[in-house]
Amino acid sequence: MAGARRYEAERGALDDDVPPLYIEELTKAVLEPGAARSVEEIPATLADSLMAPLDRLSTAKEVAQRAAVLGREFSYPLLVSAAGLEEAVLQRGLQRLAEAEILFVRGAPPSATYTFKHALVQEAAYGSLLRTTRQQLHTRVVDVLLGQFPLKVARLGIARIGLSTVYGNRGEIERGRALAAEVLAAAEARGDAEQALIGHTQLAVPEHYQGKFASSLDHCERTLTLYEPARHHGISSVLSTDNAVGALGYMAWNLWHLGRPDGALARAEESVALARRLRHPFSLAFALFFEAAIHWTRRDHARQAERAEEVIALSEAQGFPLWLGLGRAWHAAARLTAGDFGALDEIAGGLALAGETGSQVGAPALFGLLAEVQHAAGQLVAAQRAVATGLAIAARTGQPFWDAELHRLDGELLLATGGTRDEVAARYRRALAIARAQSSRAFELRTTMSLARLLHDQGRGAAGRDSLAAACARFAEGFVTGDLVEAKALLEALSTSSADHGSSSAGAIT
Repeated sequence: MAGARRYEAERGALDDDVPPLYIEELTKAVLEPGAARSVEEIPATLADSLMAPLDRLSTAKEVAQRAAVLGREFSYPLLVSAAGLEEAVLQRGLQRLAEAEILFVRGAPPSATYTFKHALVQEAAYGSLLRTTRQQLHTRVVDVLLGQFPLKVARLGIARIGLSTVYGNRGEIERGRALAAEVLAAAEARGDAEQALIGHTQLAVPEHYQGKFASSLDHCERTLTLYEPARHHGISSVLSTDNAVGALGYMAWNLWHLGRPDGALARAEESVALARRLRHPFSLAFALFFEAAIHWTRRDHARQAERAEEVIALSEAQGFPLWLGLGRAWHAAARLTAGDFGALDEIAGGLALAGETGSQVGAPALFGLLAEVQHAAGQLVAAQRAVATGLAIAARTGQPFWDAELHRLDGELLLATGGTRDEVAARYRRALAIARAQSSRAFELRTTMSLARLLHDQGRGAAGRDSLAAACARFAEGFVTGDLVEAKALLEALSTSSADHGSSSAGAIT
């Protein structure tokens, strides 16, 4: 009932043009447990009604849209610096918005502070921006805050989280992690559970890409402990993805690395189910993609294709270029594994579309996917370039989470192009060292299989067999996944071969 009382108190501030029917719809949205409060959940006709006064103000509408990026309340100096419009245009637009009582104003420029009459008006104006324009404005705001308003940044936990996300997307992973760590430390010091929740979520992301899978998993678990859907889902309008949906997605990735492929799938499916219940399109696109990616790691390409199809359909309907590009790439990759080599161009096209968004988060894994399918298609030189690019991006951005697999693929490609066995073994051993340092049992298993095959070809099958048996023994689940099925078959073949030739286990993999 608190939500209803708060709504009734604010109801009088709504524009008179809003029809009663949509007031009732909004009331239901407020009262419904776990209801989304983001821009996407405003009924379409209500959004049109909220925008109608702005549409009548012509050029002032653009001022309102750009101001909406700053939040419900904003200062004149920040708007001047971040909006990208001539100051005379801004002043005329702000004056008209104030006269129309869309904005309330305190003080006079350049010391004025403005407030949108109602949060829904601000959200509607924000939602009417093209996504690419939104992204450009967010980047400009970050630059302005850092350059001109450092004290303001040091005080808005949410602002620092926003900066953390932007840094991560730009490929400044450690810088983003450090900001999130500051937010978490400050939140815990003052007992702020809500910002602690956000801090844990945001720390889980960069630490995953840094290859700190156990630590990232711990932050994901802490997020889920603190999360309350009805209370915390509204934050997704600021962070784009619901906190619990995001935590479950990254938990899935971490569990797969740590040798729990069944647990990974369960968490990925839970992420999708939660996103569906919340009816939050961007979170659902995120969750569907993460599940598709988990199916890829498990070598279940049929289910990979199914989920990728959903990602594509949702992203086309909602205008999510990142998820659209990734969905197309994963769908084409699944087709290629079934022998459709014509899908290779579609993979490259999908990755290019995702790359156009400017996001570099997770890029090394995307080049790993590209190298994998190019290898399967016989495009060995192109695959080697993809591996080299993936490793270069990982080094530049601080994302070593896929390094073990990229070095393993480098060894596979070197072997296929005539490299010496010693050179190939060096790649595999480097991959194995990275996997073990990161506690990635998944990549340790893959690399151990590659080394075991190489040792068998050198007449040292028993050494490879013993090491592979030890790697397999570290798994307590996932025995029907592609990697473990392949490992079991290889182990049996090596055992038979070793028995036939009486080879010794001297010089086992280290």
